[in-house]
Amino acid sequence: MLVKELRQGLRTNLFTTSFILLQGFMVLTIFIGAASEGAASTAGGFFWTCLMVTLLIAMPIRGFNALSSEIQNNTLDLIQLTRLSAWRITFGKWASLMSQTTLLVISILPYLAMRYFFGGIDLIQEFLILFFTFFASALLTALTVGFSPFPVLMRAFVVGATGVLAFSWVVGLSFSRTYGGTSFFSSGITSGNWWGVGGFVLAGLYLIYFLLDFGASQIASQAENHATRKRLISLVFALAVILLLLVGVDGKIVITLTTLVINLAWIDAITERPSIVPSVIRPFARSRIFPSLKYLLTPGWHTGILFLAVSTCLLLVSFFLSRSFMLSPWTMKESAMLVSMIGSITYPLIFIHLFFPTSRQMFGLYVLIQCCTAVVTMIIAFVGDAVSSLGDILFYCLPIPSICFAALTDSAGKSHPLYFLLASSIFTLISLAIPFWRALPLYKEMRRNSKSLIEKNNSPSTGPDSSSISPDPKIPNS
Repeated sequence: MLVKELRQGLRTNLFTTSFILLQGFMVLTIFIGAASEGAASTAGGFFWTCLMVTLLIAMPIRGFNALSSEIQNNTLDLIQLTRLSAWRITFGKWASLMSQTTLLVISILPYLAMRYFFGGIDLIQEFLILFFTFFASALLTALTVGFSPFPVLMRAFVVGATGVLAFSWVVGLSFSRTYGGTSFFSSGITSGNWWGVGGFVLAGLYLIYFLLDFGASQIASQAENHATRKRLISLVFALAVILLLLVGVDGKIVITLTTLVINLAWIDAITERPSIVPSVIRPFARSRIFPSLKYLLTPGWHTGILFLAVSTCLLLVSFFLSRSFMLSPWTMKESAMLVSMIGSITYPLIFIHLFFPTSRQMFGLYVLIQCCTAVVTMIIAFVGDAVSSLGDILFYCLPIPSICFAALTDSAGKSHPLYFLLASSIFTLISLAIPFWRALPLYKEMRRNSKSLIEKNNSPSTGPDSSSISPDPKIPNS
């Protein structure tokens, strides 16, 4: 897959154009830097702007065509006939794009060395910025490849959400360097907080894996189980981040990384399509030690609800340990913020399972509901900042979890955190109880299929007859 995609990618007009334009701009940068000693800062800003636009916009955006082109051309089934798994297909697409990005990075190294000989730059600092830019390009490419199986509207939303952030970073960093600033990189590395920097790098690696596996699960058949690996890796990574407290990493960094990892695992788990076919349940049915893990680690939103409940305990451990290492007491306001954050993740499930119980696009509905809720929350927060009395009334009258979280950062939340804690708790419990009730037939079907597999394995026949197992049980409409 890598060789095939790399051969095709190097022949595309976008890569050829990007390569030629980048070389032209790099030559222009050298001429600007050599013109006069005072032009070094201007040349540096122009150099990094051109490079970041290429690495953070031009190259990652090609990932949107990675899997969608195979789906539109009806060639995905042919690729899967070669016994390539969905993960290998997705990873091969991403590796091909990153190989082309690596060629671009290698091609600009001579220009970077020439700027060093002209003077006025710190070579180590320049290489650090180049490394983080390349790493951000890998992350953005994984994002576009992971979302490439989705419809155009979803991909447009991803472009709008990440494009603004990437453009702001490009412009802001370029201008900061023009006026003498690489303080973000220099202070972050020279402060001695290597464990914190390493934690964020590991978080980036986890995000790359998660996004690629997320995209692979969208094109995989029901017989492939990606949920078990994703959920176990998320739990192991969260535990590893918590252990960073023992080496002196700031508790705020640990809370941020743990929350990021757990929240991504939650969103993926509670919006995943159910799959209880024999090939998925068989490994758990054969296990004599942990047979009940199938209710946590098999694909589907029905197990995602239980996984969320269990992993919440790990998130609570992270919060309490971080506060203990920071020697800061736990307050009711922080408890309310934690519950409202969990409720903000699970809140869309109320609408999905009540009004769209048979939808096969749970993730798309989830994103749509979250976007609408975010718009309402921002409007109410803006009104609350403009007119404090009216804002307090709106906060109390619309106590959905996201608005409760916004209120807790306002004067209303500071004066009455108990009210928002109770409101968020009620919404969170409701958003978990409704899908749990709808998942009861799926749990019964899993138990029946597992029991049938065990009986077939223990029988003197040659093997289990999967035809007696129903892979698609009926789910009651609410």
